[in-house]
Amino acid sequence: SPSYLNLARDDLPLPFLLFSFSIFCFSVYKLSTVRLHQEELAKREREKEKTMTPEELQAEKLRIEKEQRESDLRNAQELLGVSGDRLSGEGIDAMLPTNKAEFSELAEAISKKVSTFKNKDEFPGCVEEIVRNLCVHSYFLPTRTYSAG
Repeated sequence: SPSYLNLARDDLPLPFLLFSFSIFCFSVYKLSTVRLHQEELAKREREKEKTMTPEELQAEKLRIEKEQRESDLRNAQELLGVSGDRLSGEGIDAMLPTNKAEFSELAEAISKKVSTFKNKDEFPGCVEEIVRNLCVHSYFLPTRTYSAG
């Protein structure tokens, strides 16, 4: 280990002390400028609120609450490692088909999702189980729909 690490504070080399002091001063300067900037932004916000109508104040409050909720959601997603697709209303879970084209889109999305696992040993059994479950729940469809020929 370097010899200066074992020295008392009074015995530290002058360049090290100057460097440490300059880092300390820079840190204090940055903190003070950040604090001043935050205070200035808060002051502007208070002045802006004074000129707002009650409706504008309510709209601004709702906007801030919405931004906070979205920020909290993003933070939770990052923390849990969850992609935003499902929670933001996208993907297969958000699909609510009502016509033939939308059902075709759903079928394509499901096929793409399931086929991502085609290299796994359990894949054929999974597909068989999916088809079996769909057939059980679709008892009202004509039998000819399921025939191979």
